[in-house]
Order: sequence, then C-alpha cells, then structure tokens
Amino acid sequence: MAYVTYKNRSSSDYKFTVDTLDDPVIGDLKQLLKEHNSVLNRVNKNLGFRKYNTKGIRIRPRGPRKNSWAHDTPWENATHYDVYIREYY
Repeated sequence: MAYVTYKNRSSSDYKFTVDTLDDPVIGDLKQLLKEHNSVLNRVNKNLGFRKYNTKGIRIRPRGPRKNSWAHDTPWENATHYDVYIREYY
C-alpha cells in the first residue's frame, strides 16, 4: 500500500512511500514515466537537439540504521521504501 508522508522530507522529488517493492503503484509509475519519456524523446528528436530531460524513479530504503552516521539504511534492514522521481540530464 502506498502512502504519502512529508515528515522529514525535504526533497520536492519525493512522491510516496511503500512497504514492499512489489507494490503495483511502482509499476504504474514506471509505465507512466515510460510513456512520458517516449513523447519527450520524439519531441527532442524532431527538434534536432535535446531540450527536454527524461525522468526515472529512484527508490531509497528506509528503516533502522546500525550506525548513526550512516547516510542510508542498508537494503536488508529496510522496513519501507521512499520513491522519488529523478531527472536525467
């Protein structure tokens, strides 16, 4: 089940959080971005140069960390996952 929480989120690229990587919402977002990127690639090709950047998803594991200085939770310790959209330049 996907849900949105902005507590401790500072990135405007954050979209939602899921409990499992098998959540169908991730697949739906990937399909949406695939169709969007297809249109952007056609426009860029017709222009003859790259004006519009394509997008993709980035999944970050969240949960307990062994070390307080660790930047990310290891994948094996993740209790949930944040999904972000990132732009490819």
